[in-house]
Amino acid sequence: MMKIALVLIILQAAVASRGRAASHLCLGTCTTNDGGVKECTFTVKVDLHASELGYYTFDECTGTNPTIGMEVGVTYKFLQYDRSNYMHPLGFAYFPDGAHDDVDELEPTIDPPSATAKQVPCSASAGCPAPMYFQNGEYLGTYSNNAALVNVTSGEDNFGLDDYEPKFFHPANTWAEYGEFMVALKFD
Repeated sequence: MMKIALVLIILQAAVASRGRAASHLCLGTCTTNDGGVKECTFTVKVDLHASELGYYTFDECTGTNPTIGMEVGVTYKFLQYDRSNYMHPLGFAYFPDGAHDDVDELEPTIDPPSATAKQVPCSASAGCPAPMYFQNGEYLGTYSNNAALVNVTSGEDNFGLDDYEPKFFHPANTWAEYGEFMVALKFD
């Protein structure tokens, strides 16, 4: 089973203060609605010729496995509509290779590595940032930290991955018939 995890780069003042240029970050296609709510989109594809198992590409970025930038409080939608995504469900982790390298993934019950001892752990209420998995516009989980998509919850840890991921390993024609797959993420 193949699942590639992305490293999240959170755009904060700390990045600028360390003197790193943010110009190499891909920020997706972003819009802000009349209410001031910002949403960004990444159109996900897999370049099956870039490696033995393929590398992710995004229409909004240059090259394979680009570094994506994400702002705290913004909703990001990762559209896995393209057929090249077959066998490649998108996963998110705090460090490269996620589950493949036994490092923490983004889940409602896993505290971010930046959490300090002085902070109340979000894991206690299953409120840590986590992706939300959708199929044909229908949310597959019960957890939510994003009121723009689904009412915010507490104590729910099903973010839809267990319903989303297995479908990517069904026969290709069956997977294609399932329709559109999308992952939403809001890092708060």
